[in-house]
Amino acid sequence: VEKFEAESSKGTGGTTSWALLDSGATNPFRPANKGEEMEAMPIQVQLADGQAVLLRQNRAGTLMPYSKKQAAEKGTNTVIVPLGSLVQELGCTVAWTRRGLEVKHPTYGVITTHVSGACPFIGEAKALELIGEIENRKLEQLKVAMVETQLRLHGVEAQLNYGAQLSEYRRTGSRTEGLKALMCEDSVFGCLTEAQRCALAQDIDLSDKAGHKYLKALPVKRAMRKKLMTTQWLVHVYSGEGGSKELKVFEDDCVTLLEVDLGISKAFNMREPSGVYKALLWAAMRGQLYGLIGGPPRGEACGELVLKQMFLWNIARLTAEEHEVTCPIFAMTMPRKSELWRSQMWKRFQGSMGVVLNAGRPDVFLASNLVMKDSGYDAWEQTAESGAFVWTRMDTSRFTNAAKRAWRPELLVINIGEWKLRRVM
Repeated sequence: VEKFEAESSKGTGGTTSWALLDSGATNPFRPANKGEEMEAMPIQVQLADGQAVLLRQNRAGTLMPYSKKQAAEKGTNTVIVPLGSLVQELGCTVAWTRRGLEVKHPTYGVITTHVSGACPFIGEAKALELIGEIENRKLEQLKVAMVETQLRLHGVEAQLNYGAQLSEYRRTGSRTEGLKALMCEDSVFGCLTEAQRCALAQDIDLSDKAGHKYLKALPVKRAMRKKLMTTQWLVHVYSGEGGSKELKVFEDDCVTLLEVDLGISKAFNMREPSGVYKALLWAAMRGQLYGLIGGPPRGEACGELVLKQMFLWNIARLTAEEHEVTCPIFAMTMPRKSELWRSQMWKRFQGSMGVVLNAGRPDVFLASNLVMKDSGYDAWEQTAESGAFVWTRMDTSRFTNAAKRAWRPELLVINIGEWKLRRVM
């Protein structure tokens, strides 16, 4: 690292600090913050050359120098970012190209890297930022594991009814309650992994003040955010860059169309960590989801994006039941051969939620709580310029007609004052 910094400083005329991207490292390494050495635990670490060294480790697993004296020693203060953690914890993609190592962050996009002697480097400031994200994710998982351990120790709490436990999560927004629901034996999602539960259940503040904060994470204009605060949302996820003009017919003083797609903005990323997902959870818990429709990427199967679409609608549906209003719209397309349709999770979800499968082209199923008349084998998906599959105009029009049949006009227009009384603050 010192050699690379010396070479780079000659070329730029200044001093630049660099961090190492290490494919062999299992834990990040960085300098300790002020006072952090006393809180971190001493740990003996065996280096790649077999040498043992005494370091410190914080609760998130990050390593740091044992003392200020050790930190001041030459060659012992290089920041190290494990490539594996970037992929597993932050959802980054890593690939070698002709230009060197390409690291693509789900939110920040491509991160600039430099290669020297087959060793990839990034700027130290960016490295510390990434390590901070990794630490937050690790602490989050630790918190989840502690909650799950407590639930197992108490036993009885973990056996509560899924619907009742999910209702508590919807009422409070407490992540602990959401995790309890997903751990219930009768959960419609069946046996999820810790990572899946961690991705679905988030701490949500249901207040208006928090709502303004969540909506600021959406890449929409101020006027749109203001409208979303006081209306119900018809959310078209994975809509494609152009969206669907046919869905505009749903918009009025009480319903706003929100199209979510990475092609529109990287801020619409639904994977962890996701600001837009928290905004959708907030809306679902308050009864502001009019509908949730769209087709996740075809390779998702039972992946995070599919689970989130189903979980969001599950909460929105429960909210509607408790408010005694019309059930929100649900529609999701996936390939006919997808593992999703054969999974136990889908069978439990379909049986509990009253969702029907409709066959269409090109070789896809549409799962919806709407009755799709005379659907036959219409073309429901087409390839967009980006290469992704999006809904066709035919499918969107058929869906729109089905929704109109399901909801009488007087149910589609709700008095704003009356609706505000129904929502949970």
